[in-house]
Amino acid sequence: MLVGRSTLRFFLLLGAGALAASALAAQAYETVHSFSLDHGGPSGGLIQEPDAKLYGVASGGGRYGKGSVFVLTPDGIGGFGYAELHEFTGGDGNSPQTLLVKGNDGLFYGTTPWGGANNLGAVFRVDALGNFELLHSFSGADGQNPSGRLLLADDGNLYGTTEFGGAEGLGTAYRLTPSGVATAIHAFTSLQGHPAGGLVQAADGFLYGPAWVSPPAYGTLYRMTLAGAVTVIHTFSGADGSQPIQPLVEATDGKLYGVAYGGVYAGVVYRIGTSGTFELLHALTAAEGFVPGGPLLEASDGKLYGGMVYGGSENRGTIFRISTLGAFELRRLRARLGGRPGPAALVSRATATR
Repeated sequence: MLVGRSTLRFFLLLGAGALAASALAAQAYETVHSFSLDHGGPSGGLIQEPDAKLYGVASGGGRYGKGSVFVLTPDGIGGFGYAELHEFTGGDGNSPQTLLVKGNDGLFYGTTPWGGANNLGAVFRVDALGNFELLHSFSGADGQNPSGRLLLADDGNLYGTTEFGGAEGLGTAYRLTPSGVATAIHAFTSLQGHPAGGLVQAADGFLYGPAWVSPPAYGTLYRMTLAGAVTVIHTFSGADGSQPIQPLVEATDGKLYGVAYGGVYAGVVYRIGTSGTFELLHALTAAEGFVPGGPLLEASDGKLYGGMVYGGSENRGTIFRISTLGAFELRRLRARLGGRPGPAALVSRATATR
């Protein structure tokens, strides 16, 4: 397992909030809910419904200390009310750490890397009232420790990956049907690596994702069909980055963008075409940040925004933006965040304050 993975996952939530106002030169930072120890640490990010409610997961806390699914409801005066929709017991999942995904049926789907019937991870769904259903418990042969967010593909199925398990113990890709049936469709090999971060479906209909490998190798990027056939489209060398674990983002130019550990640098931002043409857009210095804190986000200004867990003037992380031509600049929040997000992280929102 890579160093800093748990810290990295906790950072995603703050990153998602701060990047919401990404097109602007400055943001105003506001805390809307502070999590207590019994509520655990928010992880993976938030999704917003048309009624302005925010849904997310906490990797710890709850009555059983195994995490929860929660909702933040606007109170009409600028604040939010907090409620837990489901508290995990272990047998139905443990320590959810990835973004929820809304299916075509209106239900929220998610995974936990541990727990379930075999304590090897689980897939679940829950509605807005808290009605919960355990859909699948991984056995090892079909994968274990699901990692990365689920993807709702254009065929109506959900697709995900596990970091371990399968024929070679390097992870699997699986399909989840609308009826809730999960099936492994690919077992990763040593040349492909451990899938991480989740999948994205590009305009060409294929699924794309990153994979990490054990040193001295540096990781890969791959393309997968909906049937589960995998092709490696880039192998990192260290000189162009290392160990990508954040999901790719397809920008409006049709290219896929990502952020990775640096290899010989502190970190890298890269671009890859669906044909496999790879470009290193920017190599970060330690002052610019290191340890990627989440996926990139393309904002309305056409630039890509991202966050690093460490680095910057106080070594407490940075937020940056970069153009598709590689012009890189650090962004600042007017209010100090008070340190790197951890188990008692804050749910935040950012508003425009030019």
